[in-house]
Amino acid sequence: MDILDDIELIDEHELFRRIWTKPRLTLDFILRNCPKRYLTTLFVLGGITNALGNRSTDLNSSAFSPMVMIPMAIVVGGLLGWVFYYIYASLLGWTGKWIKGIAGMDQFLTVLAWASIPTIFSLLLVIPELFITDGNPGSVDISSMNISTVIPYWLIKIGEAVLAVWSLAIMMKGIALIQNFSIGKAILNAILPLFVIIIPICIIFGLIYMMK
Repeated sequence: MDILDDIELIDEHELFRRIWTKPRLTLDFILRNCPKRYLTTLFVLGGITNALGNRSTDLNSSAFSPMVMIPMAIVVGGLLGWVFYYIYASLLGWTGKWIKGIAGMDQFLTVLAWASIPTIFSLLLVIPELFITDGNPGSVDISSMNISTVIPYWLIKIGEAVLAVWSLAIMMKGIALIQNFSIGKAILNAILPLFVIIIPICIIFGLIYMMK
């Protein structure tokens, strides 16, 4: 049975389940049959997940309480999530051509959206994490935790890490699929946009430093 036969066996109602176990085959089906389905929803949820995941400071030290900051992160993350994905997809398509890639921005948008599903599931871990850390997951003193909280805390952190890694794995498989790349070349394509952003920033700071 070849890949086209396998694709025909996929049920459109099982895409959210199959993306976990057969990401390349599922992405191939989506790209062929419904590339724009659920994109907005996944981008918004992905933005919310990223916003909540970037709580690196103690929420109690901010001007707002955690009960205000968290809804703000949800609203802002949801609104700006799709902007990040569009910019990143555009940069992936542009820099991918440097290494003889063939995919356009629309294909990258589909891959990024569906690759975010495992990370989005980490939202289910936010509530218990907030409960364990008293609403301040960015400022945790492990030494002050007792055994009944430290074990669940680390299980949550391990779960978040596993979901993030699997999202990256799906993204790499997706990039390799649409670009006809090896996994190694897909990884290169994924990190090239970072250099496009970081190098100009370094040049600007270097010039500012020299002008002092």
